[in-house]
Amino acid sequence: MYISLHNHSDGSLLDGYQTVQEMVARAKSLGMPAISLTDHGTMRNTIRFYEECQKNDIKPIVGCEFYFCPDVNIRDKSLTHHLVILAMNDEGYMNLKKLDTFAYNEDSYYYKPRIDWEALREHSDGLICLSACMASIVNTENGEEWFEKYKELFGDRFYAEIQPLNLEKQWEYNDKVIGLARKYDVPLVVTTDAHYSIPEDKVYHSHWIRINGNQYHDDENYIWSDDEIRSTKWIPQDVIDECIENTEHIASLCNVTIPDSGSHYPKYPCSNPKEKVREICRRHWKELVPKGKYKEYAERFEMEMKDLEATNYLEYLLIIWSVLSWCKEQRIPLGEGRGCSISGTKVLMWNGTVKNIEDIVVGDKVISHTGQIREVTNTFKYEVNEPMIQVTVEKRNPMTFTCDHKILVFRGSRCHKKESTGYKYCRPTCSQSCRKYGSYEWIPMDEVEKDDLVCFPQVRLPKPQQTRIDVKELFQDVIEKDGYVNVFSNDAQWEKGKIPRYIDITPDLCRLIGYFIGNGWATKGTHKDGVSGGYKLGIAFPTIHMEYVEDCRRLLKQIFDADTSVKPNKRNTCVQIHCYRSIIAMLFAKLCGVHAINKHIPDILMVDNPSWTVHLLEGLMRTDGSVAGGRTTYDSISYNLVCQIKTLWSYLGRDAVIRIRNVTHKNWHTSYKLVLHSTSRWHGDNMFHTEVKDVKHIDNFKGYVYDFTTDVDHSYIANNTVVHNSSAGCLVGYLMGIHKIDPIKYHTEFFRFCNRERRSPADKY
Repeated sequence: MYISLHNHSDGSLLDGYQTVQEMVARAKSLGMPAISLTDHGTMRNTIRFYEECQKNDIKPIVGCEFYFCPDVNIRDKSLTHHLVILAMNDEGYMNLKKLDTFAYNEDSYYYKPRIDWEALREHSDGLICLSACMASIVNTENGEEWFEKYKELFGDRFYAEIQPLNLEKQWEYNDKVIGLARKYDVPLVVTTDAHYSIPEDKVYHSHWIRINGNQYHDDENYIWSDDEIRSTKWIPQDVIDECIENTEHIASLCNVTIPDSGSHYPKYPCSNPKEKVREICRRHWKELVPKGKYKEYAERFEMEMKDLEATNYLEYLLIIWSVLSWCKEQRIPLGEGRGCSISGTKVLMWNGTVKNIEDIVVGDKVISHTGQIREVTNTFKYEVNEPMIQVTVEKRNPMTFTCDHKILVFRGSRCHKKESTGYKYCRPTCSQSCRKYGSYEWIPMDEVEKDDLVCFPQVRLPKPQQTRIDVKELFQDVIEKDGYVNVFSNDAQWEKGKIPRYIDITPDLCRLIGYFIGNGWATKGTHKDGVSGGYKLGIAFPTIHMEYVEDCRRLLKQIFDADTSVKPNKRNTCVQIHCYRSIIAMLFAKLCGVHAINKHIPDILMVDNPSWTVHLLEGLMRTDGSVAGGRTTYDSISYNLVCQIKTLWSYLGRDAVIRIRNVTHKNWHTSYKLVLHSTSRWHGDNMFHTEVKDVKHIDNFKGYVYDFTTDVDHSYIANNTVVHNSSAGCLVGYLMGIHKIDPIKYHTEFFRFCNRERRSPADKY
């Protein structure tokens, strides 16, 4: 049976359209016993893929389609080619990870994370090599020489890959590969280089890759069935059986086991860590525990000790205690161990809007550093009189936190190009020899410096909860009849003004909503035939884009059967579309807001549906968007809307920054410009990076500060920057002098510090 061995998930940024869940579901529906993951130059989805396969009784074949060049010291993009590598066993999996690390290391990165011949030779054990697609080095002038070298290195673990694409150049390449395979006795294998799961997703994949400025033939790049492979006319029939049998053979050879990660702590030099912790806590009991509350504190203490022992945290605490004790002896200043923010800090909510931190309540849903949705479990408010740190990432939008509040930064080596680029640290995409594979660190705010790289995650939106809009549910007083709704009841106006009660959410509707949000309005008006008292819908477009005008009118007719009129402005620079069907105007106003300052994307569209998102953004960018001088921008006076658009671009794998524009007139609203980067500042861990513009120390702040806790990973996005919600609580740590916050007094939660289900310590990224 045919098994798909060359597949790209959404980990292949703006190239692979399918999720690992969709890949595995497709394999299962076709009866495949195994499937591979071979994303471009990354293994970011490997664990997710492995776990999804395990859940569905599908064998996971772990791999990567590397960017290969003969020598990484050569700075020439034309010499970067594709090479598919699969892990046969655990040794192969380790070598696969070493190659992946090498690709992001030192001199290897040049526009793409690359491996070279020497790295491949050093780490080839336990690996299977496929010659890859037409982007292979085999498809070059020296292709036969490299084909022979692959054969010499991998032996019977090297396979010649052909693909059933309906392209003349693919047929020619297949003939070349088959000829080389016969000459050097190399087995053949067939793949479809799948970038999406099912044929119906082709149109969405085409939109997907165009976001990144790419376009190529993709009619067959989905996961094919066994019958489709056997019946294709694009692979010679005399080799098809061999190709299919070899997919099965390769799958039988690949047996990788990825163990669950665990915690690994150094040992503290004592015979009984439990008794040592109790001894330290007894010394400070009377000093720190309020009189009359011994029983309450003792119960909390015993509960914590039980969990600390069960999770092997006791030695971890003793090591921290010994380090801090030494610091105190050396008179090294220590932080307070509690982080908070002043009022006005903007917290990113699940739907892309923002909320002031002082307004956050239990049950709110926010975005964490993993890009996932987390629920707020508790809120905190403290009165302080202490120094603060003001960090500016977005111009004119600083955030102010206590000195010890944690922020996520990417730290690498010092950049040799600092004077010319202005960057203190190497960017992850730096092409110079100074670039190293850096790491993410949670650091206190008072350690942040100008030009540090702070983070914003690729947001993971929730699955759609509805696929159609019930207009009657939105407007209880509308009149319903025969599956249609209207605000007018008399016969003449009923027929002219009715629309279907249920409106399907389609890509076309999403684009129309984008048009309205970008440059539309809904106001009371008078119909051209004299009917007054209703609402009219208007949407404006630049005169130079009449094709957008026609598209918008077509959508209104197609979705609502609504007639429209067109009217240019006095200077003929823009064209206004008018629709006098009241219920349509009311619907769009209800979903998206009426005035520019309160425009927003409805929650039903802030979901995990790339096709909806692409068409929504298309409508938005065609109205208030701009492409000039190589920059794509979007302007609005609605900060919530701009934040939502940034969130959607992040979901699609593109980075954007928000700039606040100066107000030059007292009656004008503050304007916000979203700037989409032409090349994403992407590192490979689902994070974007932005430089810190400025850091200021505030000597003394008197007032209230705020924080909150969330479930699972305890972080949130403040002013479009990842920070830690630092209110973990541990009475044992308090009694040992590790921190100065009484968890019972301030209601901080122990499970934030120590959770039996957590795989790593609280502050670990």
